[in-house]
Amino acid sequence: MAQKLTRALLTLALLVGALIAAPTSATAAETCSGTRIALITHHSLNTGKVVAHTGVFDRGSNRFCVRTVKSGVLYGTPTSMSLIIYSASSSTLLGRDVGRFYEYAGPLNFTTSSCFEVNLGMLNRADEETVNYRGTFC
Repeated sequence: MAQKLTRALLTLALLVGALIAAPTSATAAETCSGTRIALITHHSLNTGKVVAHTGVFDRGSNRFCVRTVKSGVLYGTPTSMSLIIYSASSSTLLGRDVGRFYEYAGPLNFTTSSCFEVNLGMLNRADEETVNYRGTFC
């Protein structure tokens, strides 16, 4: 009995140590900097559960950054994501990150002196639409 408990505690210690010591790509990869002007929480169209958060950052001098990080059951699972930024006035493409991602889409760094539109599309593990977001920022 004591041997099983010791083995279980050792396994738990190793897991916790690995989580603390090994940075995830969300912390080790490039992130957005500047003043966060918005944090959008995205809920699954299917389940209503939170599946991602999009941060919008003002970097000064008409420079911005946008990044979407998965959360919940989709975090760490490769699913299709499409993060696209357009000029709200001219529909000019300002930034785009499209593909199958494990943890996040972006960061997208861009410059604009006018309002911009953030578009996020995400599929779940069954390749069903789970997020369809469009928001304008000025």
